[in-house]
Amino acid sequence: MNQTHEIKLSNITLLNFLSRIVFYLFVFIVGIISSRQLSNHAFGEVQFLSFLIGLSWMGLNFGLPGMLGKFWPSAIINGNKSVIDTLLKRALITGLVSVFTHAIFLIIIYQVVVIYIPIWHLFIWAVSNIALAITSVLMQATYRYKQAFYLNLFACSLALTFLLTSINYLQQLSYIYCFVTVNILLASGYAYDTFRYLRVLNKHNNATQLQMMPTMNGWIKTSAYFAISTILAGILWQRFELSFIKHYFNFDQLAIYVIAFTLVSLFAEPLKLIPSGLLYYFSGIQHDHEKAAVKFADFFIHFSWLVFFCGIFIYMHAETVVVFLYTSKYAAAAYYTKLLLLGFVPGICGYVFMNMHTGLGKARFLLIQDTVCALLFITGMTFAIPAFGLTGAALAKSATMIISVCVGAWYTKKRLQYDLPLLKPCLSLLLAWVLIYATQSFFNGNLLLLLAKGICLFMLYLLLSFKMGLIRKSLFAVFYYRIQNYFS
Repeated sequence: MNQTHEIKLSNITLLNFLSRIVFYLFVFIVGIISSRQLSNHAFGEVQFLSFLIGLSWMGLNFGLPGMLGKFWPSAIINGNKSVIDTLLKRALITGLVSVFTHAIFLIIIYQVVVIYIPIWHLFIWAVSNIALAITSVLMQATYRYKQAFYLNLFACSLALTFLLTSINYLQQLSYIYCFVTVNILLASGYAYDTFRYLRVLNKHNNATQLQMMPTMNGWIKTSAYFAISTILAGILWQRFELSFIKHYFNFDQLAIYVIAFTLVSLFAEPLKLIPSGLLYYFSGIQHDHEKAAVKFADFFIHFSWLVFFCGIFIYMHAETVVVFLYTSKYAAAAYYTKLLLLGFVPGICGYVFMNMHTGLGKARFLLIQDTVCALLFITGMTFAIPAFGLTGAALAKSATMIISVCVGAWYTKKRLQYDLPLLKPCLSLLLAWVLIYATQSFFNGNLLLLLAKGICLFMLYLLLSFKMGLIRKSLFAVFYYRIQNYFS
């Protein structure tokens, strides 16, 4: 039971990434298959429904993921059975309240928006999504990443098989129940694995540390903070602008923007997993200012190095990738992909700031930052979408992301007094741009050639970065060792 104490930053970063990347790839593959099999209107409609499910959980989770993330890992590590039981009871009660409020939300939406798919299909989807969200947080503290990886492979493969065999005659319902299937399988697997872990923990319970749970009143207040923070962050980083786009445009236009956002997410979501472990790491070393500053600088240099190459490669080949993945009927999405990348590339680098600030407990600053950026984004959309259409939505999002990153960098430099490394990231950006720009017209005949070109360019980028001292070789040796152990 001591494995949790041995988890280091490299373990958390890599193993968390490997265990969750399968699900994110599954989401994108489902989108590609559905865009090819459904009409523009039907695809736009199911994407809007997917947005509603995500929006409902973002606004109606009552801070439950944040509260579990705050208390659950330490309760597991210390073996505090009373705290574990209390957390499970409160999670169950909050989850049931969330199910009830989701039902009310969907009923209201169906009164406002014309949706031809019966509401009970959406309710089943919402309930399965709630179950997965809660059980995934519970599973995280057990650090059983290998089991999660294989479970994701099994669930996603089964759900994809269902989609491929049923989409021709079930159409949009096939898309919905593909996600219901994977949600139920993963939630059941996570719950089983977590409670099996707890049974072993109870048999070997030798807790030596006490952990105080907040009173119910304190729980509600803190949950409210996490809920508000989640909503504010989700407004900027999720697909909140679809609520505005749907008001001014039809499902066909919405589908084009969704394709652009999905392609950007194909770049962003896997990369966002990498710094997510910083929250837990900096939470443990928040009183060691010198160590935290050194770890931040080293992580930021290497992470931005990776983000710049991936982002610029997709930017330069947006037209080719859109046509290959989603066919020429969505070719217009490439333009909006480029506009969104202008904000997402620096925005993903800014995830290092956000996770570090959360781990260091800078809650007040984060709340102010999220509030200001959410207000700026909503204001920008209010004026930009009626005036410039989908272009206005993409530009408003990118501009607000850049502002958010600048504010986070300012706080890190001026308030935390951490050195903000700029020279190496700027050189990495320049090197990636030169390599990819010089070869953008070569080997674009098909997706395999494009992938091969990307791999070759990345290897050249890696070699030149070593020679220029932009990154250190020892880091890759550590990750290679971790991967070997993970699959051994």
